[in-house]
Amino acid sequence: MRHFHQICVIFMSSDNLLTVFEDVIDPFPYTLHLFTPRPLRFLKLKQAHPNTILNKWEWMFLFIDTETTGLPKYSATTDTEKWPRIVQLAWSLYDSDGNRESQNSFIIYPTDFIIPMESARIHGITTERAKTEGVSLHKVLPQFNADVEKATRIIAHNLDFDLPIVNTEFLRCKLETNLMKKQMVCTMKPREIVAWCKIPKASGYGFKWPTLTELHLQLFQEEFSGSHNAGADVEACARCYFELRKRGIIG
Repeated sequence: MRHFHQICVIFMSSDNLLTVFEDVIDPFPYTLHLFTPRPLRFLKLKQAHPNTILNKWEWMFLFIDTETTGLPKYSATTDTEKWPRIVQLAWSLYDSDGNRESQNSFIIYPTDFIIPMESARIHGITTERAKTEGVSLHKVLPQFNADVEKATRIIAHNLDFDLPIVNTEFLRCKLETNLMKKQMVCTMKPREIVAWCKIPKASGYGFKWPTLTELHLQLFQEEFSGSHNAGADVEACARCYFELRKRGIIG
């Protein structure tokens, strides 16, 4: 017997198409026809299967984390002198079922910078260690960018910190990337997460953004080992993200 599938036609110009789309199709086995004025290179359509409740898209989630030489001054990323350098870059790529498809963590060779001791005390990476174990950004960024191209969403804990720092390094290396064009999710600042965690501010008024350790503790009643190691932080962020979705705290 031939199966006939429901068709959903969406006319959309919003950059938030993915979020809206996800809300629309979650309960239904739709085959989608999308009409937008701009190309959506990061979307991959798959025909709905007649025997499944939901036809899954090829959702790919890229989790990123950095350790740096210090804190940024939050200028435009093109003003590269005002942004700290990456000391460690870690990322993991997951599919929509939570299966990890790639995992990477690199200490960066400090070609033209030193790592201040106050920063090294936090993440444990000194200039000497980075010179011994580090890999050139010119080798790391193309590998990272290959996973960026596969990703539907870029996710980080405190995305406003990590994302522009990584983008600035692309500018310094004169390498192109679509990193800033992807859909982005932060696991620290959304009001839904802040309201759920209910961690009081020091002032006693309102709730503060949870640290990654605090969020992990709230969700799983345990801390994770290796905090402030970018590789460990990435995996903790991924675990928190999928649990937040599972509980319906975020979409």
